Amino acid sequence: MDHTGPLTVWTDATQAPEDTTAKAIAVALGGELRRAREAMGLSRAQFVALLPSGIGERTLLAYEHGLRQVTVARLAELCDVLGVTPSTLLTEALQKARIHLANLVLRVDLQALIKDSRNKVPADGRVGKEQAARMPEWHRGTGTARCG
Repeated sequence: MDHTGPLTVWTDATQAPEDTTAKAIAVALGGELRRAREAMGLSRAQFVALLPSGIGERTLLAYEHGLRQVTVARLAELCDVLGVTPSTLLTEALQKARIHLANLVLRVDLQALIKDSRNKVPADGRVGKEQAARMPEWHRGTGTARCG
């Protein structure tokens, strides 16, 4: 939960949004690694045997399940053996991660929002340019917030 004001994002009772974002990306990237490996018809054991770094099957398993984040150098090595570019694999993963991030729950505490002095709008609804520039995007526009 992230409660830095009237807007709160939850995925479960314990995860912060930044943890959720990193986790969603790691899981999506791992899924793409696994799909590319399986598309080559390789088991984890066969695949790690082809890697120059000699990582273990458990490390690969952790990457594929999003339990461990892949470094850029390791991603390049994995992609080289898989025959795909790191940018292609990462693009696919980020697109899938956005799908997962779009499912986040956004809750708005309206009482806290009303009390928050940063969001004050005159009773007539008119806002000067300087005040409008300081307002969050969701307040200036349609009244909706964008997640992910």
